[in-house]
Amino acid sequence: MRIEVPVESFSVRSRDGALLRVHRAGRGPHRWLLTPGLGTPLLCWKNIFEAFHERMTIVTWDQRGLFDSEALRDRRQLTFDRHVDDAEAVAEHLGWDRFVTGSWSMGVQTGLGLYERVPERVQALALINGAFEHVLSTAYGPALTTPLLRATLAGMIRGARVVNPAARRLLASGAAGFLMDKLAVSTSNAAFVTAVTRELARVDFGTYFAILLELDRHSARPVLDKVSVPTLITAGEKDVATPPRVMRELSRRIPHAEYVEIGDGTHYTPLEYPAELNRALDGFFARVFGDAW
Repeated sequence: MRIEVPVESFSVRSRDGALLRVHRAGRGPHRWLLTPGLGTPLLCWKNIFEAFHERMTIVTWDQRGLFDSEALRDRRQLTFDRHVDDAEAVAEHLGWDRFVTGSWSMGVQTGLGLYERVPERVQALALINGAFEHVLSTAYGPALTTPLLRATLAGMIRGARVVNPAARRLLASGAAGFLMDKLAVSTSNAAFVTAVTRELARVDFGTYFAILLELDRHSARPVLDKVSVPTLITAGEKDVATPPRVMRELSRRIPHAEYVEIGDGTHYTPLEYPAELNRALDGFFARVFGDAW
């Protein structure tokens, strides 16, 4: 499975010198700085690229430390603010003065972090199935599970040399995607979900889980009531990683935000129900750009 529109890739250095692999699809007049989700491979954006490439220029990048961005040995380079630095660095490299930002999962917090820094440059926010603060506190049940999740992740980081080979074999085989479908962790489009999860076989899970722990420390709450640009917020009805109640709270706290909940969608809604998500995005962009869309 592949992306059926041209994608140009190039490198950008962030503020601390970390080398990022950046990807651009489309040449349309409207600009979307698509902040990466946690461990989102390029393939996961296939349906967004293909739906909007004629009307938008969409730029994303491999998250620092993952995929084709530079591997980072120093865990201090994985703090949340460094990811916002990366978004700024990419926007500066492109010379973009106005753009849409935000995306799926961790891309919600990174997009809000970028808005907080440069609100005058952000035209709109597209916030797709992602918590706005302390992600482990709202994921997978009551807050009592949070210390256990954190301890488990810390153990996985310490044991990454053992975890990586086994996890990579499981992912590369397609078994992880198959199990997600059979256990209803994902609810539709199993072939695409499996293709995306196979890409995760390239990930260093020590880095991946370190980013997740750092993300859990962050809250975008202070900026929410200051958002003054059009904002779309989407949720999956069956998302247990970012439950709809979290996304509804986000929509209440951002003035005039639009909220769309996709029936049967889980945290993997962009992979499971791309047509429904793209329909919501298309309507939102039509309202943001008016006749120019």
